[in-house]
Amino acid sequence: PLQRHQDDITMVSNLTNLGASGPHSGSTSYLTGANVKGTPGKQFFNSISCDQVAARHLGRDTRFSSLALSDSKSGGNYGHGTGLSLSWDEAGNPLPGLEHPRDLYWTLFANPNDSREEFDARLRRKQSVLDVVRLDGGAVKRKLSKADQDKLDEYFTGVRQIEKGLERQAAWADIPKPKAPFGEPAEKLTGEEEIKLMCDMIIVALQTDSTRVVTYRLPTQSVLTGMGINLQAHNLSHYGFSEPRTLASQQRDQKLTEIYGYFLGRLKEAKDSDGSRLFDNCIASWGTNIRSGHTLKNVPAVFAGGGGEKLRKGEHIILPQEDTPLANYWLTLMQQTGIHSHLVTDHYHYFEAGGATYHTAFTTWDFVRGQEADPWAFQQPDLPRLEQETHPHQFEAHRNGYRLQGALNRERILSEQAYPCTRTFDGALDFLDANREADDWFLQIETFD
Repeated sequence: PLQRHQDDITMVSNLTNLGASGPHSGSTSYLTGANVKGTPGKQFFNSISCDQVAARHLGRDTRFSSLALSDSKSGGNYGHGTGLSLSWDEAGNPLPGLEHPRDLYWTLFANPNDSREEFDARLRRKQSVLDVVRLDGGAVKRKLSKADQDKLDEYFTGVRQIEKGLERQAAWADIPKPKAPFGEPAEKLTGEEEIKLMCDMIIVALQTDSTRVVTYRLPTQSVLTGMGINLQAHNLSHYGFSEPRTLASQQRDQKLTEIYGYFLGRLKEAKDSDGSRLFDNCIASWGTNIRSGHTLKNVPAVFAGGGGEKLRKGEHIILPQEDTPLANYWLTLMQQTGIHSHLVTDHYHYFEAGGATYHTAFTTWDFVRGQEADPWAFQQPDLPRLEQETHPHQFEAHRNGYRLQGALNRERILSEQAYPCTRTFDGALDFLDANREADDWFLQIETFD
């Protein structure tokens, strides 16, 4: 299905979403990379998705900072995890997605029956509802447990996000939406027909500069139904013991690959505002959170488009390190948009053979030395003294030993402020202090303990 595009597409192998908590979490952490069950004291906690990081940079001057398109069916049985789309806001709350072509149609295009008075009235109604749900947060918070205080903070963050959305709508109220190039979609479109129409409208959204960032959580269950396959997406993944399920899974993958090929073809046909091909000004990534069955390792990732001038095209890139974080892939794509990325880490394995490509995915990086067995400090060891001063579980006499190197490193660490983890966070705070007034940057902090 992609043969006609093979000189323009690149597949990247050996990527793993290290934050994925299981094969049933589907798209929950696909764009965040977060371990949603790994935050102490919280049953579930996600982080901002990379499309929303990109939207802060690319979406300041467009009607919609980003568009999240989704599937009306959510949950593991339908191939998706929790969440309402692929997108999550800065507080880790799910962002709702447009689930039907009609929703996207009336979001993008002018309604001839809609007047400015009706638009203003809708905004006032939304604002009135927002006024009703506001509370005196300070007074309520003092009476709540820590867990409930966190939930209240999430609530008010959501309220603020709605406020920002209303402010944006009001700011664009006097700028008319583009006229629709075709009629309103039918109400009951499903499967391949539904996805292709959504793709066509994504093209128009990009052409009219209504947005520059789009995500789409595909309705795979609808695709299966449209193909006459009467299995739930999750059940289909249990195909190890069933030849019909294996065949159905292959047919589904073939169909979705054909649709990706269709989208790339439409991008190549469409003209941007300057007359160039839209394809040459964007990056279109396609992939999934699992490889096959319930396998989370080495997930497929394919991208195409001329928007990333520094990206290699027409290749199969096999990364040298297995389980390279999927987040690295998103970081590399985000850098093509002009976002400055900075890493502060004491993770010395990234600078060893096999891991030495990790830090180069960032624009700048700050490496803090001395963590555990980092080959940092050297001196002829006073073994009797070290053995006497060091816990038995943290000492070994072997000169090339892991624990001996750690003991030597600690000889240089004379205060709490000198510990690598402390210096890592100090470096991150320095970056924040220096760039607090700046836009278009992304900071990643990694420390062992």
